[in-house]
Amino acid sequence: SDLFVQGSEYLLSCSVEGRDTEFSENLALLNLSEFSSIIHFMVGSSRSIKNIELFEIVRRSQKRLTLSQNQGKFGITRPDLENQDIKLSRFFLNKKLGNDKIWLLMERKNRSQMEDAIILAVKWVGKAAADQDLNRAFVQCVFAIEALLVRQPEFITPSIAQQIREGCAFLLQRSPEKRLQIDSDIPKVYKIRSQIVHGHDSPASSADVSKIFTIARSLIYHIINHREFSRWSKPDDLADWIKKYKYNARKRP
Repeated sequence: SDLFVQGSEYLLSCSVEGRDTEFSENLALLNLSEFSSIIHFMVGSSRSIKNIELFEIVRRSQKRLTLSQNQGKFGITRPDLENQDIKLSRFFLNKKLGNDKIWLLMERKNRSQMEDAIILAVKWVGKAAADQDLNRAFVQCVFAIEALLVRQPEFITPSIAQQIREGCAFLLQRSPEKRLQIDSDIPKVYKIRSQIVHGHDSPASSADVSKIFTIARSLIYHIINHREFSRWSKPDDLADWIKKYKYNARKRP
């Protein structure tokens, strides 16, 4: 598929092969849905843009993500909302953040387990950004963090929560004070997660979602931009790297 289609009114094409038209359309919709989640991840928050989604046009069975371009800006159009422009360089072409690496991973056919975990985490965070249900958004961000930091296969136990605490603190911060802050935040995260899983009413606040969203998104960018990333073929390799350096008095690489 190509983002910019020569001679077309659309900026996004999705070509798939399937047994029949309905199967092909469903497969294309799945691809477009993934694209939508990745854009939400890159934009950063459902509060900053809400009109990235699939919607129906022409007939019930035909759904498309309609895109437009105006003076170097990328716009996503929905019939019931005003157009909203986004600067291309801020998201699609932003090498400083690492979005170029995400697109390259999406195109790669034979990804490593670590690369698969990155894409899975991006999709979870993207879904969270688009989800107006605070509880769902919160849990989706936790899923993203677990995909990157939990050794597989594992059940959620106190030791798993400890892996998350140490991994987030070590990777995202350098000063002891800020690491301790993250270390104290993660138990609260799992308390809220448990309350949601057990059916408590609205345990996650907007502030809770904002904090876990920021942690998950920052963790993804930190990992894909880390100079050791290419050496981590699976999440277990990252866990081993954290274990190796967290007790090392020397400056971490």
